Amino acid sequence: MQNRTLFLSLATLLAVPAFTGCNSGGVDVSPGHYAAFRVASVGKGVETGDCGTVDPNPTSTHTSNLRAGGTFLVYGVADESTIEQLYLDVGGQVLVGSQETDGTYVFKGNIVDTHQVGGKTITDSDHDGVDDLTQSFVDADNDGLNDRQTVANSDPMVDTDNDGLDDRNEDSLVDANHDGKDDRIVTLPGDTTLTSRHDITVRFTADGDAIKGQNIDTASSSCDGSLCDGIDNLSCTVTTAFVGVDVQGASVSLPVDGQSSNPAPQPGTSGTSGTSGTGA
Repeated sequence: MQNRTLFLSLATLLAVPAFTGCNSGGVDVSPGHYAAFRVASVGKGVETGDCGTVDPNPTSTHTSNLRAGGTFLVYGVADESTIEQLYLDVGGQVLVGSQETDGTYVFKGNIVDTHQVGGKTITDSDHDGVDDLTQSFVDADNDGLNDRQTVANSDPMVDTDNDGLDDRNEDSLVDANHDGKDDRIVTLPGDTTLTSRHDITVRFTADGDAIKGQNIDTASSSCDGSLCDGIDNLSCTVTTAFVGVDVQGASVSLPVDGQSSNPAPQPGTSGTSGTSGTGA
């Protein structure tokens, strides 16, 4: 089974932001406010499960101490019932989250693709979901008479598309709805479901303007049905730690469609004022 590519860009997934709440003495992201952060991944992501990472060139070596980084927005919104909802905006992708009782912030998102396969094509003139060739009684025109000509007292005429031709042995195309397709040929729904799923969970805590946490990225594939013999259910999780800081005295632009983003100092600022603000 071929798993669709569902992962976001590496920079987006390996460097994920966090924020501090009002009661922590940090940046205000209560409804109507926002905050910007610069974050960096810490070390290499830890793989668990069926990740199957293979070195394409095992005879070569490559090392790097570079870390993935990014700039993101966090903001709070209250709905009509005044329930506060928190959002983590990574530039083109937004995760929804909340603060847990222990102070940890958690954002989650997922993408799920399903595909039905295995449907059989049969001759089913009476559209009862059973192949006519396996039935002793077929009644395409719903007149109570058996359309099968091999039995006694069979229906003398079956003409469901009213073209004057007997559907059973004279009409090469039975097309009552004029769609150009033979009404007798039916493809049944597939009895096997292939599912590809991508789950992202971002967890973090805050200490003043500093933040640290984890990005947990899981890709999984599963098969359910009669055609799943030899197809394994697979799941790969990559957990990457990150650290970050409130971007103070900066004008921030978010990436769009994988472009890079960087904070730019604002003219006339000393770098001591926070980036949290009130949305327009």
